[in-house]
Amino acid sequence: MKILLVDDHVLIRQATRALIEQLMPRADIVEAASREQTLQRLREPPLPGWVLMDLGLPDNRDLALFHLLRRECPEARVAILSAQEDPDLARAAMDAGAAGFIPKSSQAEQLESALRVMLSGGSYLPPMLARPPSGQDLLQALTPRQRDVLGCLRQGHGNKDIARILGLSEPTVKTHLAAVFRALRVRNRVEAVVLLQKAD
Repeated sequence: MKILLVDDHVLIRQATRALIEQLMPRADIVEAASREQTLQRLREPPLPGWVLMDLGLPDNRDLALFHLLRRECPEARVAILSAQEDPDLARAAMDAGAAGFIPKSSQAEQLESALRVMLSGGSYLPPMLARPPSGQDLLQALTPRQRDVLGCLRQGHGNKDIARILGLSEPTVKTHLAAVFRALRVRNRVEAVVLLQKAD
């Protein structure tokens, strides 16, 4: 596979190239230090199957070169390695079809992990875009019986009443409640009810 590295910093290109060569020893890696050099590389067949590019080139603005690469190499996977840690920019790139958005401040292990994911066909979502699960997401993970117990809890019933209403033993109710608290990432009944109210 032909891989195109686009970055105006020689050291960044060298370090990234070394990582890719470890992960894909047979890859044909070519480099470009500017928008103009990138266009020149595109005129040298075959087209790259994978592009890792920096956005902060002297002759590029934001996602302009990214969009051009997406048009000129529709089959290529294009990922971004950027010094700009702007969540809006990262989100715009991912929404436009980027295979990943890697902040240059990433530790070497994070960079290697991200490259490994993307080179194997996956997408890398940067931590800045990772959305914590909502209350509704957490509730979806409960079993039907856990939802029954939670419903009784919401109505203000104690463990003895919940056991009677659902035909369970009190120890079983306690076991279900402990599992519910873990699943909802709360510590007690009050926090569970508050989360339920927020999820409504």
